[in-house]
Amino acid sequence: MFKKIKEQSAAVVGIALLIIMVAGFVVGLFFVGFAGVFELLGVQYESIWSLTVFVVSFFILGMIAELFSKAIFKLTVRNLKGNIKVFAIRIGFESISN
Repeated sequence: MFKKIKEQSAAVVGIALLIIMVAGFVVGLFFVGFAGVFELLGVQYESIWSLTVFVVSFFILGMIAELFSKAIFKLTVRNLKGNIKVFAIRIGFESISN
């Protein structure tokens, strides 16, 4: 009985650590990517903190814009026939929301 609980606890902790590591890796890539693009474009920022605030704000606003653009896209194309029209409208909404 005790062994089973111990194994389950270890599995939960292991999966949680894996999820945290993957999320940290993705956030790190996002952050380093923005820093690299800013370096290439010659954009200067005051400190790492200001870059972090920008990246987090960009991420949050992007999620909100993505939700609205997906909803509007689905409402727009629900009665359309033809893959090319749907594809063109999707490209338009994705471009505008980005």
